[in-house]
Amino acid sequence: MTYRGYLSDGWHFDGSIPYQIASSADQVHTVVCIRETRHQFNTYSDGTAAYRLTWEVRLVSWPDEHPFASSTFTGGDAPFVKMTSGAGYGDAPTGKMLDWLLTQLHDRTTIPVGKPIAGLAFSPDGKYLAIGLTSPLNGSWEGVYQGSARVWDLSGWRLARTLGGHSSALNMILVPAVAFSPDGSLIATGGNDSNTLLQDPASGTLKKKLAGKGQAIASVLFSPDSQSLATIDVTGQVSFWDLKSGAVSWETTITLPSSFFGGQFLGPVMAFTPDGSQLVILDALQGIVSFDVATGDQTGKIPGYGDCMAMSPDGKILALCEQDGTVSILNAQGALQTSLSGHSDAVESLVFSPNGNLLASTSKDKTVIVWNVSNWTVVRTFQGSTSEVWAAAFSPDGSLLAAGGVDGTVQVWQVK
Repeated sequence: MTYRGYLSDGWHFDGSIPYQIASSADQVHTVVCIRETRHQFNTYSDGTAAYRLTWEVRLVSWPDEHPFASSTFTGGDAPFVKMTSGAGYGDAPTGKMLDWLLTQLHDRTTIPVGKPIAGLAFSPDGKYLAIGLTSPLNGSWEGVYQGSARVWDLSGWRLARTLGGHSSALNMILVPAVAFSPDGSLIATGGNDSNTLLQDPASGTLKKKLAGKGQAIASVLFSPDSQSLATIDVTGQVSFWDLKSGAVSWETTITLPSSFFGGQFLGPVMAFTPDGSQLVILDALQGIVSFDVATGDQTGKIPGYGDCMAMSPDGKILALCEQDGTVSILNAQGALQTSLSGHSDAVESLVFSPNGNLLASTSKDKTVIVWNVSNWTVVRTFQGSTSEVWAAAFSPDGSLLAAGGVDGTVQVWQVK
């Protein structure tokens, strides 16, 4: 069946590739595609059919033709009594579709990346978004797979640069781990070449290379004072780096969550306490373990098990991802406070807003839920991803929420 669509007055297209009447292609960002299906539900006394209409609607980014949102709308039933000859049709679902379109297009902007997204980070000034990439779920590609991290310019809404420097002898470059330093002077990228690179966010100039031990880096996290960096590789090796010297201050090993062993991405499992004195890590066997950043000594351990973890900015709340689609909320002593239900499949990432008022959870069910921390009610449920959502990040002022995953797009939502 043919796709038809209307973007605004003067726009019309048929088939899979739109043509335009009134404007140049570089002014087009989103195309609306509609496929109409007639469903016969009754027959009139004259033998003609009574139909209701269903519209399948897709939003497609242009010019790369990548579908980034879809929904289905059903119109009304045909009237009981016809006023004209021929078949009878119910009202088209125009109103329902327009309400959905306005929400999708007003609240969200899509960044088409084209490769699965494993990490996201806003720069402290909110001008840039770093995007970490990983391999396709099916593990198939042709030639050299360039999964280098990207930096997106949010002011001009364009690709600012691709962060190079990582290499691989296997024709597959993966850089899933990204982080900006809190002072904004550095961006860290961790790759499957076992190295972590520190680069200048504005120019991409390499400032320092932290050489790993042969295992791919899965996660990176700056300390609050921007003077240290914690990394985790795919074996669970934690390294705590002094950035002035570029040397490892201390190391330890944790057990990674079982969900990681697909190898595509690692949800957040590390957090610094607000004063930066402790590094808190989720260990699949030991629970939530704290380390003194100065010595590497273990300073505490509380019960808490899940596939990922987020700590509130004040350090008083710990949130844990669960495979059953819930989010466990603990206090700082590890006591369960509540369990949040809203997802229909495994929760894969968690992030608190910078002011601590909101918690965002991403899921295998293709949705992102934003929770009100004061009463743990749902503020918004964001839809639009066509596959599981792996990563999320709030902008520094908390007004934007970026989320991305398997479908290779980043959805940037306005949080209200």
